Amino acid sequence: IREKFMGGHCQVYVSPYTRTKQTWKSVKSVLMESGGIDASKQPPEFVERMLKEEAEEEDDAIAAAEEKLAEKAKKEGKEVSEKERQRAHRNARKTTKKGKRVALLKTQYEDDLIEQNYGNLAGVATITDAETEKQTFGRYFYRYPNGERVADVVKRTENLMKQLRTSAAEERAGAHNVLIITHGVTFRAIMLNLLADIPGETNVERYDYFSNPGNCTLVAFKWPRSRFSLA
Repeated sequence: IREKFMGGHCQVYVSPYTRTKQTWKSVKSVLMESGGIDASKQPPEFVERMLKEEAEEEDDAIAAAEEKLAEKAKKEGKEVSEKERQRAHRNARKTTKKGKRVALLKTQYEDDLIEQNYGNLAGVATITDAETEKQTFGRYFYRYPNGERVADVVKRTENLMKQLRTSAAEERAGAHNVLIITHGVTFRAIMLNLLADIPGETNVERYDYFSNPGNCTLVAFKWPRSRFSLA
């Protein structure tokens, strides 16, 4: 991921669920540890945003250090020396890992990337009945009680995919890299949208080509000219 983001403009789309937010937080941590993002290869607005957030993070770290110093002074009943204060500030600045820039990658939390809504599946009997009905109607068109069909997930991810296609086509300076952190059925819906311009099978047929990826699976695509392909 770091290699992709080093090349130029980068955009991150994340499902707003807690576990996907945690995944993105972990990815950012790894990027930080591996050296961060090369700011010289990013657009000016990225660098401006990055420097602003770095300054805010440093201010927060110093404020936290000051709170600890105040607690220590109160506990020990004596003032903190200037030398001790300067040392605490230096350590606080180190915690921000200034220069290892990644926190400012443009991140958009996208409701269209949430997992399929499985509705009200309370109790074993309800789940069993739903699975039986799904075999009758087909997995693509079956709607869970008070929930969504796979077809609904494909529809709600369609606009986002159109937006990505437009952005990639309009990008003129460097590579246009996109990271999407989402869920199993949503991933398959995205795949169907990426394959929409290829004639042949219907979405119903194509849906069964793909399985839900395992946790933390990484799938890469390239955009040669006007079409995505597996990287």
